[in-house]
Order: sequence, then structure tokens, then C-alpha cells
Amino acid sequence: MRNAWLFLLTISVSFAGNADVFNAARNNQVAAVATFLNQRGDPNLRDEKGHPLLILAAYNGSFETVDLLLKRGANPQLQDNMGTALMAASFKGSKPIVQRLLAAGAKVDDRNGIGATALMFAAMTGKMDVVRTLLNHRADSKATDQRGLDAKQLAEQQGNDQMVNLLERSKVR
Repeated sequence: MRNAWLFLLTISVSFAGNADVFNAARNNQVAAVATFLNQRGDPNLRDEKGHPLLILAAYNGSFETVDLLLKRGANPQLQDNMGTALMAASFKGSKPIVQRLLAAGAKVDDRNGIGATALMFAAMTGKMDVVRTLLNHRADSKATDQRGLDAKQLAEQQGNDQMVNLLERSKVR
């Protein structure tokens, strides 16, 4: 019991500055993030580079932290210089996080600064399960980025014939 008390005291002291909560979000340290939220209450806090807690957690595969942040009011539409939490999870291939974000109202066809979508990120990185999930949520497979490339063309650039076939079939629907 004494060790648990010291742990909680350490968390309280360490969150006097915000840096540790960002590491906690990255590393799926749910108790630490919960303590931070209980003390500060801002689930949409951004680090010095502009990355919101939710995006850091989504990018790093921290499902429980993503879930906690969403339950505590994190906005799934927030963007950083790369895009949304849905784009981050799609890029990394975390189907459970993608599903949780979509259930929380993340917009499947949101675009980042260069017009890319979550589907484009998943297709480009070969994340078949995520592509299927996004398509099942009616992601627009015909959407193009600022260069005029769609998800299928991005998969072609990577030489991923299986992905190209999946995206080709999705356009026929």
C-alpha cells in the first residue's frame, strides 16, 4: 500500500509541468493520464509541437488511453501538422483504435493539410484490416490528395497488389 501511495504522490508532483502527461499518453499509462485529467481536466491539451494527447495516444497504439481521453471529452477532430487521431491510428494500423475513434464520431473522410485521408494513410502503409474497416464506414476511396493521388494510387506506388485489388473492388460498389 505504501508503494501505491508513493506512486500516486510521484504522479501528482510530476504533473506540475505537463511534459510527463504526454509521455504517459504515448506509453498507455492510463492511471497517470487519469490523474492528470482529474487535476487539470483538459483532454485536448497539446504539447509544445502542437500534438494533442489523443493523437499521441492513437499514434502509439495506446488503446486504453485513447478510450479514457474520448470518455473525458477529447475531440477526435483535432488535428496537428500531420492530421487527426484517426489518421495516426490508420497509419500505424491499429484497427481497435480506428474502430474506437469512429465510434466516438471521428469523421472518416477528414483531410489533413495536404488533402490526405485516413484511408490514404492505411493504404499507403499496407494496413489491410484498417482499410477494410474504413471502407465499411463508407470512406471515400475516390478522394484525392493535393497531388491528385487516391488511396489505390498510393498503394500502387508501394507495390502492394493485394491492397490495390481491395481498393479497386471498393470503387465498383
